[in-house]
Amino acid sequence: MVAAVTGFSGCPDKAEKKSAASSNTIDLLTSQPWQVDELIHNVSGENSHYIRGSKNTTNVNYDLMQFRFKKNGTGTHTDQYGLEHRTSWQFDKKDGHTMHLVVHLGNDLSFTWRMVEIGAESVYATTAIDQQGEDDILESFRLTPVR
Repeated sequence: MVAAVTGFSGCPDKAEKKSAASSNTIDLLTSQPWQVDELIHNVSGENSHYIRGSKNTTNVNYDLMQFRFKKNGTGTHTDQYGLEHRTSWQFDKKDGHTMHLVVHLGNDLSFTWRMVEIGAESVYATTAIDQQGEDDILESFRLTPVR
């Protein structure tokens, strides 16, 4: 799901560019770690579904996956294997509902989370993942606070 829930393009610049997201939205996002609670995964027209604790037809263990966002535009992502990776992120300068995330691996993975909605108890987003010649992937997901 690193490939999926962590999808987007672009590497955040430092504080030189102002985000369109409100400071309250950023405060909510950075206030706690987040885990995948539900995810709908579409690969080349075939749907699969994950619901924490009850259903998983995706063949990916999302139970271990987490995201931590810091106010300085960095953070961490724990993947489906329990491995932690550094991240960088930023909201689009013109659209507070589009967020760019980079997972720093040997080769950086870039994702654009769209239709982002953030509340005290949930983060919702959808991302298209380009696998460079592989099957196209679309994911829509809800993150909830790690308990």
